[in-house]
Amino acid sequence: MFLYYVPVYIASVLVNGILAYLVYRNNPNSISNRVFTLFVFSILGWILTLYALYIAGVNSVLIWGRLNFFFALWIAYFGLLFSYYFPVCIYKLPRKVFGVSIVLILAISYVTLFTDLIDKNEIITASGIQTIYGSMYFLFVCSFVGMMMLTIFLLSFKYRKVTGLYKAQLKFFTLGLGLAVFFASITNILIPLVWEYDGAQHLGPLSTVIFIAFTTYSIIKHRLMDIKLVLRKYSVYLASLTTVIFFAGSVQYLLKHFFVYYGIFADIALIALSVPLFPLVRNYYYRFANKYLFSSLYDSREVISTMSNKLRATLELKTIYESIFKTLEPAFHQKKFAIMLFDEQSGYYNPVYTNNISLNSDTVAGNKVCKFVIKYDKPFSLEDEHAHIPAGFQSLRKLGVEIVNPLNIKGKCVGLMLFGAKESGDRYNEEDFSVLDITGTQAAIAIDNARLYEEVKHFNEDLQKKVALATKKLQQQNGKLKELDQMKSEFISVASHQLRTPLTATKWALEFLLKGEDGKINAKQKESLTEMSIMNTRLITLVNELLNISRIDEGRLKIEPKPINVAEAVKSSLAEMLPIARKKNLSVVQHYDKIPSIKLDPNIISKAISNILSNAVKYNRDGKHLWVSVRKNKEHVLIVIQDEGIGIPVKEQGQLFQRFYRASNATSSSTEGSGLGLYIAKSVLEMSGGTIVFESKEGVGTTFTITLPLKGSKARAGEKSLA
Repeated sequence: MFLYYVPVYIASVLVNGILAYLVYRNNPNSISNRVFTLFVFSILGWILTLYALYIAGVNSVLIWGRLNFFFALWIAYFGLLFSYYFPVCIYKLPRKVFGVSIVLILAISYVTLFTDLIDKNEIITASGIQTIYGSMYFLFVCSFVGMMMLTIFLLSFKYRKVTGLYKAQLKFFTLGLGLAVFFASITNILIPLVWEYDGAQHLGPLSTVIFIAFTTYSIIKHRLMDIKLVLRKYSVYLASLTTVIFFAGSVQYLLKHFFVYYGIFADIALIALSVPLFPLVRNYYYRFANKYLFSSLYDSREVISTMSNKLRATLELKTIYESIFKTLEPAFHQKKFAIMLFDEQSGYYNPVYTNNISLNSDTVAGNKVCKFVIKYDKPFSLEDEHAHIPAGFQSLRKLGVEIVNPLNIKGKCVGLMLFGAKESGDRYNEEDFSVLDITGTQAAIAIDNARLYEEVKHFNEDLQKKVALATKKLQQQNGKLKELDQMKSEFISVASHQLRTPLTATKWALEFLLKGEDGKINAKQKESLTEMSIMNTRLITLVNELLNISRIDEGRLKIEPKPINVAEAVKSSLAEMLPIARKKNLSVVQHYDKIPSIKLDPNIISKAISNILSNAVKYNRDGKHLWVSVRKNKEHVLIVIQDEGIGIPVKEQGQLFQRFYRASNATSSSTEGSGLGLYIAKSVLEMSGGTIVFESKEGVGTTFTITLPLKGSKARAGEKSLA
């Protein structure tokens, strides 16, 4: 008779074991996941010892009986402990409470295992196993039932206190646990105690299947402990492995009974045929699971890659907004979506793109919200009661917004992405939040770069207006007019050409991928990602240079002198160029006089020195020398930078410090540049009371000399520092 119950035990062990493994593997650092794993392992121990009890001999039956009581006790304890932590800990109890509880449980465990006060004896009869209960058995039952009832009570209490996702999780988990406890109490306590029939105990493990069924439903529907993705992966692998084993076994059976069987050689051949079959079966089950069981899941890497490709293809804000929505909507199937950008002047988030959400500029209050999202700096659910979400977001709940994704860059508020509920009714899971975090960073950088482009565009328009005005005044000075017109044309050409190169691949995302933190990448992928990073850096540098020119020409550049060590500033700038110098096998010779601290703007001085050093290294010839020295006279500090590079043609030396100008021998080489660095360096140095001069001979080299006053520079009021 017992054999009829063996499938019950096997099924119970498998489903419990798989669930415990998946939960723990998904997040081993979560205390809820760890306690739940111990809870399920206790259930496994109870099932296995119950099975062992009915197959044991006379000498060991009592041991297995007492172990069965032992694991039942720990089921109740870990269940109670889990109800305290899951889904969140509402009230924190003193450590003494946990200490006392563990001592009591250990004491009862000792009594259960090593005395006859609970399980006095186990007798093997013709009808099965008869348990002789000890004098404290009733107390044991009361302890077990009491802890399980307290577990149900705590979960029910939390159900009344929480809302949203937590409420949905608790509903099905508590219902499943309650039904399982009720069923197990009848089969393993009530029937054996009242009717003295132990056969019903074989049905006890089925209670765990009831519990697992409700738990699995909550995992799939309400992201209970966020193991849906892991569940998909391992269910597919298990189904694939089972299919291949069944196929191999069937073929082997047919060979043995109906065809010629060649022994071990046939088995080896069968295994060899089964190995390539596995990936084919796995791919089929994977497609089937995605279509019918896990239709709401998606390929996160594909979403991130698609977002990167779309954002780097444009600098138009409207196109960026549409690209973000069209990329994320197929993945999340959200009904509502919006993008809001932060306005520093008004302190509000203004809607710039909406889909099924009615927003205005005062929907989200700005300053407090900005401080919160800068500090939090990751996507969050408005239903998360423990995120301490400010009141400024409350209005979004009424509009059907479920998820808020901050768009931040280096501690600066850029905007918000708002998401409504999924059409499937599923909750946003852990992978969703991870994708939102990465794509949010991509979107923030793309939007910020596009806004910088708009600023440069406006500067270009202002420049064109000034040129037009100057044209009217300088018509008699035709030569000067041509020069200004050429400058305008060159600016427009460089800006439109350079700024439309791929830009929006985020530095963070590229570093994330290059480090292999999202999976191992091959050499070809690494090469492509590195090239994207270089392009991104190059364009950002160009944008910054254009912005600096704007601030210089419009008189908006401020100077903030501070005591600095000029020699150290030169050393620091040189250190940044040393990797390139080493690649070109340059010999760097340095000399520094002892010079006291001088009050200069460190940002301006570093920018000017870096621009000169960059050219000296960039246009130097491989294997040559680079001399860098810092000296002083009575009134000045002299910074001398000498190279053995290509030099500057004599006829072109008078144009060297003009905007967008590059020497003919520089433009003919493969070295890239914008022709803005020397203009910026000369401008900021003269604004600081310094000078810059040079000597150059084509094919021999160039020497730049920067002169700075020992008395320092004067402060200058302005709106912006150098970018």
